[in-house]
Amino acid sequence: MIFAIFLCLFASAVLCQDTFYGIDYGVNIYACPSYDSIESDFSALKSYTSRIRIYGLSLCNQGALAMQATQQLGMRLYLGIWVDGDPNTFETELAALQRLVDTQEKWDNIDGLIVGSEILYRNDVTPDQLIAALDRARAVLPPSVAVTTADTYDHFSAAVLDHVDFVMMQGVSIEQAWETLLDHYQETVKRLSTDKPIRISETGWPSAGPAHGSAEASLTNQRRYLRAAVCGARTNGIEMLYFSAQDEAYKGGVEAHFGFLSRVQQQQRDLDLIC
Repeated sequence: MIFAIFLCLFASAVLCQDTFYGIDYGVNIYACPSYDSIESDFSALKSYTSRIRIYGLSLCNQGALAMQATQQLGMRLYLGIWVDGDPNTFETELAALQRLVDTQEKWDNIDGLIVGSEILYRNDVTPDQLIAALDRARAVLPPSVAVTTADTYDHFSAAVLDHVDFVMMQGVSIEQAWETLLDHYQETVKRLSTDKPIRISETGWPSAGPAHGSAEASLTNQRRYLRAAVCGARTNGIEMLYFSAQDEAYKGGVEAHFGFLSRVQQQQRDLDLIC
């Protein structure tokens, strides 16, 4: 994620009693979880949010399992299609989406489909290729499901923006992190001049790992940023998905340490979320 922050443009209600508007949830594709494990994780996260975001569909059958678990628990869900530099990856994900459409009767808890995450930032695809992927995914889905992408706000062209509901930004040193995010959010609202709701779809801070420039990974800084982000979002009426639900050791490096829980099944780290 490289201390990244994303904004998305969707329409759905936020429950004011939730600590988070939503939480991002990753799956260990090298040790696929069972349905019972995913439902147990989501049940624990329901104490903090009513909404989950996933990043892919096909690997570990996570799309179908996440739909089943959130519907069983009365939660909402952002589905994701993973996109990278290999065109076959998108084709596999699109086939998984088609299977979901063919087999799932209920879509009323789906807040949207996010096609790709930082793929323009990583230069995995061109804007035209992304637009084509967005349009193909939209053609498969029930018409009630919104479609977007997630990327850094400075990688959005006007052409892509016409096809999505999303913008993003990057983190800085801990002292100015939330303030910079808020500045970028307000700048984005002004620049886009759109009537589409703008939401933060991914922001987080690692508790360990190497620093990224002046951004130091530590539990203290994670606590500070999480409180600043949660309280800042509430104060400014911004709906924000937090990255991430749990540490993901299989990723390695700083990417392994973004979880705000020590483990989903354990209690929250010592974080002050009283604003």
